[in-house]
Amino acid sequence: GGDLAVVLDVAHNPQAAAVLSELAGSFDDWDLASWFAEPNAWLQGRTPVEALQADPKAVFDAARADRFVVRG
Repeated sequence: GGDLAVVLDVAHNPQAAAVLSELAGSFDDWDLASWFAEPNAWLQGRTPVEALQADPKAVFDAARADRFVVRG
């Protein structure tokens, strides 16, 4: 529903470009959509979509941390 629409909007957000490139290769399209829409422990329970405008660096750092968790 609404979360997917927000995630699709993120794909057109210039601040999301670094986040998307950080996760590329570790997450498929559905995993990326879920990553942006679900609460994230690195962001104190906020979703990356919610946090992106206010704190893009925190979202990038969360993406990097989650990429390391996934890839080791």
